[in-house]
Amino acid sequence: MGIALLAIGALVSLGGWGVLLTGYGLEGQASAALSYMPSTPSIDVGRVALVQQLILLGYLLITLGAIALATSRISRLFSELDHDVPAGAVTHAPVVKAPAAVQPSAPLQPVHVDETRPDEPDSAAGFAQVVQEGEVEGRHFIEYDNGVVDVQTITGWRRFDTLEEAVEQLRRER
Repeated sequence: MGIALLAIGALVSLGGWGVLLTGYGLEGQASAALSYMPSTPSIDVGRVALVQQLILLGYLLITLGAIALATSRISRLFSELDHDVPAGAVTHAPVVKAPAAVQPSAPLQPVHVDETRPDEPDSAAGFAQVVQEGEVEGRHFIEYDNGVVDVQTITGWRRFDTLEEAVEQLRRER
């Protein structure tokens, strides 16, 4: 329907422009009261206004056709997207752990941890204690007594189960 409205609107507006530019049918009748003077063709203002409205109608039909065409294409796109992935069919791939034989490219450099820092919880509360802190692959890391490692990656701080996993991820990000 959108294509048809576009075509009809273009024909109507082009026809109106044709009449307006050629002047065909826009001449009015000469006044009978002045019959003794030679008649000069005059333009009927009412007919000119009618042709102008015809051109504007063509523009309106073109606009409505474009809107109808865009709407149908967008709805077709959304319906195709809905059919691509059925509801409930999304599954996550299982996590495969890599072998633990990965060695850091640079030796780990432990940093002295001040035990009196107030922001660290005490072990009596059930929180993990910092075992070592340093840099690996050029990134800051913190290893806890439960084996979990926090590493500052390109996208921010991430938690890994082991230091080897962290090193592998940092190497992939390079």
